[in-house]
Amino acid sequence: MSDPVLDDADLVAVERWFTRRGLPHLVERRDPAWVIWSRAIPLLVVAYLLLGLNALDLRNWSWLRNVLAGLVVVAVLALIWVGSNVLRGLPPTQRPRTVGPAELGLLIVVPAIPSAIFGQWIDVVESLIGGLLVLVAVWLITSYGVLSLIGWAAQRTR
Repeated sequence: MSDPVLDDADLVAVERWFTRRGLPHLVERRDPAWVIWSRAIPLLVVAYLLLGLNALDLRNWSWLRNVLAGLVVVAVLALIWVGSNVLRGLPPTQRPRTVGPAELGLLIVVPAIPSAIFGQWIDVVESLIGGLLVLVAVWLITSYGVLSLIGWAAQRTR
């Protein structure tokens, strides 16, 4: 008896079945790393902003100074975003569609800039380490299909 051979459409359907159940490592064809990072853009943007807000000092600063610091954080992040788009020849406010090494490097370094502006050197180190940890967590979550697995498990639990 010969082994049945799947055509491309069947193979894609089987691989999609595994991926939707949180098992992307059981498929033959996997997305390149940069595609995985690009799928995580919304999460990376939120992490980028939250890491930048590490420059706030809610305990020692007045609410006004914290609001102003928050505005500086948002301004620095926006300027870097616009500047990186201009350097790449893209429209200044275009949302990133792909993530590469440059964007990942910016995610680590740029959120530490506001803390450096305010002379908060411990916060600079915390932001750099936080950026690295975010990248590790996002990679594990997206690469291993954790959200798909949780979604599948939630459907089965219902």
